[in-house]
Amino acid sequence: MRCPCASRKPAVPLLLEAVDTETCPVRNVIGRTLPSSPDLRAGAAYCLGQLKEESAVTPLIISLSDENWSVRFYAAQALGEIGAKGALDDLKTLTRNESHPEVQKAVKEAMEKIQTSHPQAVTA
Repeated sequence: MRCPCASRKPAVPLLLEAVDTETCPVRNVIGRTLPSSPDLRAGAAYCLGQLKEESAVTPLIISLSDENWSVRFYAAQALGEIGAKGALDDLKTLTRNESHPEVQKAVKEAMEKIQTSHPQAVTA
């Protein structure tokens, strides 16, 4: 997946709305309403990770419990890209509860990235 808004920080507010099932549907830049969908939420999570958007950490943590596995996958991946030390406990919880193998792999990789970028954050 390629983020169509890489290096376009003005897109961040729309992405934050799109990743959150509470604020979706969102209005896109031309004013058209976009209904919430797993693809929209997963794509928003992916883009936020590519932008390394630190303000997205809390919405991405919430997305770890999305009903759709691809949203959980991209949320975990994004948290790793951001280096979100504050997400380690939530990611660790997800490793115990997640049944989808792709999400399990993404969570493990995200935790490794975070722990590599914050060695003092290694959890037991």
